[in-house]
Amino acid sequence: MCGQECAVRALAWCFALHAFADDPATTPERAGRLLEMLAAHGTRIEANLAFALSQKNNHGINEALGLWTLGLLFPGLHGAERWERRGRALLESEGLRQIYPDGSYVQHSLNYHRLILQSYAWALRLGDLAGHPFSPGLRERVGRAAHLLLALTDRESGRAPNYGSNDGSRLYVLDSCGFADQRSALGPALWLAEGRRALPPGPWDEALLWLCGEEPLAAPIHEPSSADLAVDDGGYYTLQAGASWAFIRCASYRDRPAQADLLHVDLWWRGSNVLGDPGTYSYDGPPPWNNGLAGTAVHNAPTVDGLDQMERGPRFLWLGWPRGRVRRRDSSPEGRRRLLEAEHDGFQGRLGIQHRRTLLAAGENLWVIVDDLLGDGTHDLSWCWLLPEATAWSIGEDAARADLPPGPIHLSFSTRTRSGERLRGHLRSVHGENPGPFGWFSPTYHEKKPALALLHSVRAPLPARAILVVTLGFEPEITVGPETLTVEGQDDRLEVSLRPPES
Repeated sequence: MCGQECAVRALAWCFALHAFADDPATTPERAGRLLEMLAAHGTRIEANLAFALSQKNNHGINEALGLWTLGLLFPGLHGAERWERRGRALLESEGLRQIYPDGSYVQHSLNYHRLILQSYAWALRLGDLAGHPFSPGLRERVGRAAHLLLALTDRESGRAPNYGSNDGSRLYVLDSCGFADQRSALGPALWLAEGRRALPPGPWDEALLWLCGEEPLAAPIHEPSSADLAVDDGGYYTLQAGASWAFIRCASYRDRPAQADLLHVDLWWRGSNVLGDPGTYSYDGPPPWNNGLAGTAVHNAPTVDGLDQMERGPRFLWLGWPRGRVRRRDSSPEGRRRLLEAEHDGFQGRLGIQHRRTLLAAGENLWVIVDDLLGDGTHDLSWCWLLPEATAWSIGEDAARADLPPGPIHLSFSTRTRSGERLRGHLRSVHGENPGPFGWFSPTYHEKKPALALLHSVRAPLPARAILVVTLGFEPEITVGPETLTVEGQDDRLEVSLRPPES
């Protein structure tokens, strides 16, 4: 019943027909045969559009886009007037429904976020060319979505966190940039939504040239803000620290989640993904690859007693959606220290345990992640920290060192009880080992690469506090006292309490 493949193919054919309209190979006979196929595709899309809309995701948007495009470009086709009218109305209503007011996207996936930016860049441009532009409200919503993805795109590499479902979707490829480069979609979306450019010149401008001509290439460039991102509807947050930055997700779901990954942290340094999200790889492969990268255990977040933050349902469904809450966001007066504290209740109903995470940046090269597991009883706690770009590493009892393209990094682990007692955990490395999904990174669908995963586990009486110190480019000096852990950085000094809070 899914007509999205028909819609994407029809868009590609429309593009090709106009690109090659004056070529001698485009004979009337060939154009006529193509027109017959486009008519068949429009009929196919319209007949099953209700199924696409029931999915409440990009299927409805792209099938509406295909239907509207066919109705607009080929008014002589039977049903064209109806296709144009219905497709346009759905593009308006679905855009305002699926893109949250803060620009977040309903599918909780940055790859699908990029996909709908491509969809609406096509729609806005074609509407303008036809003299029937879309509403200012929709244009504003698309602009906010573009700015959100821009804020989550690494300035040096053009990549964004591999967050949420990533099945390799792109509506069109109009330049030679790599799949992970977000700038190809950001340039047209920002220009068509707001009439402005925010990216420096580069090969990603080819997509903008194809869609919008030469006018935008002569426009001035407005540098994007370097402020921290904080969008509460979708629950996306960043901490910016000069040469490094971090992303964390804290949301209360109102639309179905794709992966059990609340409070997952991505860390970036000089264009390199220090701590990353494993991606998706496959939805329906043999175990453990039947959507095996969707669970909490392979994300940079703790599990308790081996449980996900949600219960798996059939197919793509999760049951018992957790609620996230940001407790505090703060920065020092000079901006050198930045902090975000958040929590979720994903383990509350089943285990009576609250997970609270504090993310702290001190200068450009020192990061601390504090996990508090608040509750009663003794439980098995485990973390998987994925370093997708590590090229060499060494592991100690409670510390690790790894080489990344920008330089070496150091990670130090400490777990404590409420009384301050040190808990001896187990730290080991996995790199592309089978069976199991640990130690793999999937940059796009059906592709996976061996990647360093640091697996840290401990059996702990709750409440307990786990502290991870990450230093970029230098080896830290860490001192543990009766009450605090002190870290001497290159240009800062941090003290972190060893004891978890009461509640």
